[in-house]
Amino acid sequence: MMIIGSRVQKNKFANYKYKRIVAIDPGFSGAVACLDLDTNNNVIAHYADYFPTEVKKVGKANRTYYELTTLKSLIRNYANIICFDVDIVIEHSQSMPHDGRVQAFAFGYSFGLLHGLCLSLRDNITLVKPNVWKKVFVEKGADKEASRLKAIELFPQMADKLKLKKSHGLAEALLIAEWQRRKLLNE
Repeated sequence: MMIIGSRVQKNKFANYKYKRIVAIDPGFSGAVACLDLDTNNNVIAHYADYFPTEVKKVGKANRTYYELTTLKSLIRNYANIICFDVDIVIEHSQSMPHDGRVQAFAFGYSFGLLHGLCLSLRDNITLVKPNVWKKVFVEKGADKEASRLKAIELFPQMADKLKLKKSHGLAEALLIAEWQRRKLLNE
């Protein structure tokens, strides 16, 4: 129920059990994807956006940073919706041994910032290792191109957004959301 002024009004969405899955592929080339599900966990709508970034000159190097105000609005718009039960899933990846110090720090910063932002909106956050969700969709050792092609296969309506090879962040965010949806179907 919602209280509007002094009247008590029944929430028109109270009888619905819609679910929204918000999936995040962290990193500066990552993205956020969203699947809206009906009562049978069938997809009724899907969305995906790149993270807003900006490049700043630091000394002699150009560094990529999140555009924080826009990022906060983007995540809030996806995750803070009243008429849906929202699950947030974040890929829990880590820097690789061959990454440089600056790159490793930037990736850790990116993951921590996104995780903290999501925790400020919702308590139910799932962290999933890349190898866990990827084994459902692509063969072991497959590159990001395989993820992009699988996302086009599963979400043909998103083919225009996924047509470029650099669209792997959107593709992986969509696949993470689909992994969570399939997990819900098996529960």
